[in-house]
Amino acid sequence: MWTLLLFIAAMLLMESIAIIYVHTIASMPSRFAEFSILLFLHLCILFPVLYMLYLRPLGKYSAEREEIVKSVKDTFILLQTAFSAMNEGILIVDFKTRNILEANVAAEKIFNYTRDDLVGSSTKMLHLNERMYEKFGEMILNSYRENGCLDAAFTLKRKDGTTFPSEHSIIPIMAEDGSYLRHVSVIRDVTERVKAHEKVRNVMNTLEEKNTFLESVITNMFSGIIVVDHDLRIKMANPYALRLCAKSAAQVVGSPLRNFCPEFEEHLAAGIGSGEITAHFCSNEYVVGFSLFNQTGAENKTVGHIINFKDLTEIMKIRKEMRQKERL
Repeated sequence: MWTLLLFIAAMLLMESIAIIYVHTIASMPSRFAEFSILLFLHLCILFPVLYMLYLRPLGKYSAEREEIVKSVKDTFILLQTAFSAMNEGILIVDFKTRNILEANVAAEKIFNYTRDDLVGSSTKMLHLNERMYEKFGEMILNSYRENGCLDAAFTLKRKDGTTFPSEHSIIPIMAEDGSYLRHVSVIRDVTERVKAHEKVRNVMNTLEEKNTFLESVITNMFSGIIVVDHDLRIKMANPYALRLCAKSAAQVVGSPLRNFCPEFEEHLAAGIGSGEITAHFCSNEYVVGFSLFNQTGAENKTVGHIINFKDLTEIMKIRKEMRQKERL
């Protein structure tokens, strides 16, 4: 555009010069006047040619340059918007001074500082103490040498002095000669995740304690416990039950209930929940009293059965002897 305006101005100027020039050469000798007019006409022809060859492409270059500048500005605005909108906190830190050069909105929220508080300040104020500040710097340098970046967990401090667990992903910005200029640090506040993990760990510890207690009770019970699944395969048998069959848990677990005690399987199939029966445990005959319970899982669906029983063989012998004595 500017080139075109320059061309129009130049043409108007040439027209003015031509008028003055014609009046001037009118008083000159005819031969010199003819030469001057020819020279002027050549210049009038040459100037448009120069415009087409050089000045017009220059104008096109200027337009392309303006388009490139606009594209760069649009890209910068897009990156700036993305930088501000990210959920992770981002700090751009000077390598030598470890002062903060830039911070996004998420970083402000994580540390409870304003952007003005952060930018220009040392990252030392984000650490628990001087020792932790120095330790973190050493971690960065060692990780740069080994991996070219840092991925680590660290405890940081908010403006109000409260501490929180954080995760860091840090990469360096380097000069052409390979020296470090800045750090780009992505920070995630993992407080909620740590709390969730701690809650799960506490629940698991509680369950483990309960399981240990129940196993201790079942192991030391003076009655037999057998747990079977929906297909009536043995999932667990306590030592009392194993003694009646004279087998180990490895030999019994996973086998069908009928191989251990066929009478229990028959009573389960018949829906008989309790009673006193003569049962065969791996071919060994005993008189037992038993109770059957359904084992429920999710949505109260039956997933198996629990059989509780006690050897009544000796008790039945005593009862029989007492009856005989009563008859006498």
